Amino acid sequence: MARILLGHYIQGAVVSECLGMTRGTRMRKTFSAVLTGLGLLALAMPARAGVSYDASLASPGTYYGTGNVNAHWVVDTGTNLELGLQTLIRYTNAVVPTTTNVYDVALGNSSHGGALWGFAFSVNSSPALLTTLTLSMSVTDYLHGTTVTFDPKLIGDNAGTDGTNTVGGGPGCSTSTTASACDPSTQTGIQNAEALSFTNGVPDGFDPNYNSGVNNTWLITLTASSGGSTVGQVSELVNAGAGSPLPEPASMALLGSGLLGLGALRRRRRG
Repeated sequence: MARILLGHYIQGAVVSECLGMTRGTRMRKTFSAVLTGLGLLALAMPARAGVSYDASLASPGTYYGTGNVNAHWVVDTGTNLELGLQTLIRYTNAVVPTTTNVYDVALGNSSHGGALWGFAFSVNSSPALLTTLTLSMSVTDYLHGTTVTFDPKLIGDNAGTDGTNTVGGGPGCSTSTTASACDPSTQTGIQNAEALSFTNGVPDGFDPNYNSGVNNTWLITLTASSGGSTVGQVSELVNAGAGSPLPEPASMALLGSGLLGLGALRRRRRG
């Protein structure tokens, strides 16, 4: 019933507010109404089992770099599995979500160079080995309608854990490959923080169309699979500035699934 009522709410809001407007204004109003409706729907429906918002990670917590808080994560906890996503202002700290898994950030570059904001991820499969999971991350750029998908295990400077010991800091596991926390035969978890640009004005492989001065919206999703079946998934929506204009219909469907929750690469460390 909530779905039906909110569907009518979205449609009514669009129709009543869009009469007499220019096409560009209608698009912005439509996008705003749809986001509002989806937000209300997320509140009206029961939370997905195992997913927590504005949450902390279980032990060993946040270890991908020094000085980072163990807070403001979107967390999916399953059997012997914990997935987490976090938005952060680079070289500062994590962003408090606006609502559930939606994060708002400003436009511009970091004073240290590159994007002002970044995203952190965490996978903890303890006591099972990380090698038992297939991991996939995707970054969808709604302004340009593009998606980049990659395996986060392949990022060379990931921080690692063996369930007891952790290796983090600047170089992560890139210089500690023999440590138990970085050895695939004993590793049970990884973490890292990445950005869509590491040099001002130069997009990174996560989004070839990234522009720090343009309003945009990204959907970032982390998925874990085992034996061909999805065993965990988290997603977060990041609005830079005023966010993106209305996506195409196919992208809107993806946006809905991300908001409702679930359905190359270089440095990090707080940046």
